[in-house]
Amino acid sequence: MKHTRVLRMLGVAVTMSVMLMASPASTVMAAEDVTLDPDSGAIGDTIDINGEGYNESDFDNEDEADDYYIDIYFSAEEADEGDDIDSDVENYDKVKSGVEVDENGEWETTFKIPSVLGDGDEDEDVESGTYYVYVTYEEDTAIVAVGEFDIVAPEIELDPEEGPVGTEVEINGT
Repeated sequence: MKHTRVLRMLGVAVTMSVMLMASPASTVMAAEDVTLDPDSGAIGDTIDINGEGYNESDFDNEDEADDYYIDIYFSAEEADEGDDIDSDVENYDKVKSGVEVDENGEWETTFKIPSVLGDGDEDEDVESGTYYVYVTYEEDTAIVAVGEFDIVAPEIELDPEEGPVGTEVEINGT
């Protein structure tokens, strides 16, 4: 009787092991990622932005649909994934809201580089330097992805830089 019981338990263990090995592995989502094109430019330039590894927008469930759309912010303040808009990033401009994520966890959109960061605590003029693009899920302030963008200010050179009235001046700009 003891041997029968041991054999049954062994049979169940072998069967469960085979079933476990035969079952497909669960799908694991990659971490959210964001890409900017180009990654440098001037105020007013239009930037193509796309992401992958996000939760699909759920069109069948209106109660949870907001959790699967994304918002995009632009700021001079450096922050990391997991930080929060408003508490860790205080001066920013919300450049896109409610971007839909497709069934593959991907999205794409465009936005224009603003001249003023006007949605945070204080308005701040955008100047040359490094800025950050933050992605959050709609209705949530936790940053899930970070992109970097360099604002390139226009430059102008005068030759000569000074002179009397009537002096011919050569102007070069980029």
